[in-house]
Amino acid sequence: MYDRILVPLDESQLGEQVPPYVRQLGLGLSLPLTLIAVVVPPRPSITRDLNPSRYYHETVEHQTEHAGAYLDSVAQTLRSQGLSVSTEVPCGVPGEAIVEEATKTPDTLIAMSGHGRSGVARWWLGSVADRVLHLATGPLLVVKSRPTGDSPHNEGFNRVLVPVDGSPLAEAVLPHVALIGRGLDLAVDLIRNAHPRAPPPGCSSRSLPRRVGG
Repeated sequence: MYDRILVPLDESQLGEQVPPYVRQLGLGLSLPLTLIAVVVPPRPSITRDLNPSRYYHETVEHQTEHAGAYLDSVAQTLRSQGLSVSTEVPCGVPGEAIVEEATKTPDTLIAMSGHGRSGVARWWLGSVADRVLHLATGPLLVVKSRPTGDSPHNEGFNRVLVPVDGSPLAEAVLPHVALIGRGLDLAVDLIRNAHPRAPPPGCSSRSLPRRVGG
């Protein structure tokens, strides 16, 4: 179902909460990883009209080298843990560049943080994640980032909770759930609210999940 995992990173502590999850997915499903950092080209400035082209190219070159070195350091750590990792540093609009890279390999799973401030491209990863969500045609995993003062993400996945409502749209996720559940040896819980408006007396409005396997 998946051919690789594409992981956008932006040098933020929030963005770096994604690797524990992609490491678990990569090892469990035997998938290669591609780390990507998007360099946003500088805007024209009236203070650099003497040679704007030179300023543009030097800035992009510097940011590309910096981003490449950063991704190489992350990739080295992941490779030491048994993963196959490559890196990409495109230049452009982050959301569009991420989706364009994903389309180069069929069945790419994009795994990214929901929030984060970039030191390389200077963009809010939250808005980029939303942009990718609207543009991507393939699967997307968004990791909700914790505040930097909280305990780090180092445990990966423990189980899969799947809300269903009986519709084909909701059940379209089940093949992905089955693949991840088997590959990572996770328990899968299906949950459905049987009484969304007014639960009968003595019945909790919170539905109990049904364990369907591990």
